[in-house]
Amino acid sequence: MPDVTPAGPLSVAKDALRTLIANVPAFQTWTGTANATAALARIFTGEVGWPMLSATIAAGVLTVTTRQPHSVSVADVITLEGAALGTESVLDVSGTYTVTAVTSTTIAMSTNQADESVQFPDGAFVLPTVRPFALVCEDDRGLKSQSVSSGGANIKQGRLQILLEADVPAQYVNDAKNALYQAANDYGNFMDGLMSTQATGDLMWLNECEPISGPDFIADAEQNNTAQRFERWRALMRVSWGIEN
Repeated sequence: MPDVTPAGPLSVAKDALRTLIANVPAFQTWTGTANATAALARIFTGEVGWPMLSATIAAGVLTVTTRQPHSVSVADVITLEGAALGTESVLDVSGTYTVTAVTSTTIAMSTNQADESVQFPDGAFVLPTVRPFALVCEDDRGLKSQSVSSGGANIKQGRLQILLEADVPAQYVNDAKNALYQAANDYGNFMDGLMSTQATGDLMWLNECEPISGPDFIADAEQNNTAQRFERWRALMRVSWGIEN
């Protein structure tokens, strides 16, 4: 089905912020993407990923079924989160995979794990990408319109939030100090790059950007028996746009 064309200040602002983030050189470097088009695939709106209904392994192929139809395609690189199979959930299949086959609700990928009958992992998700990625989301003051004269003239302003999720380099996953410093470096570099890139060319103009929370390390799913304390983090920031009065 065709994509919806953004129209009106709420959706246009959100789409413009996605485009701005994709054009930030620091974000492209961080995500290892070659250009803004590739970086855009790491920036989402709304919920990211699909809950996993079941998983099975047969003849070197791991097949997962999602609860709802997904949009994953063959050759995409995806992440399985919190997925463990077998007795006492000891077979951890979380990680990144290259997709080899799909239907509307199944995703197949190669694995070197032993065969396993169909299992129903609790709290497992399929993410359509690898980390780091960004999520553009609503703010409690998404839009404000203020009249400036009679006849319907008005000015608009609003706020949006950006959620970042990223992995910590492997050498720091058990090192509290350096894991935090690395996360803070990446968070700060992203914010600096965002403000250095805004309003250049025909990109979105931002009034300000402020950290709200993080970087906070994420507690991994109980099923992930290889989890390490500082292996990934999230952070949230707020940006404002429009004519302030």
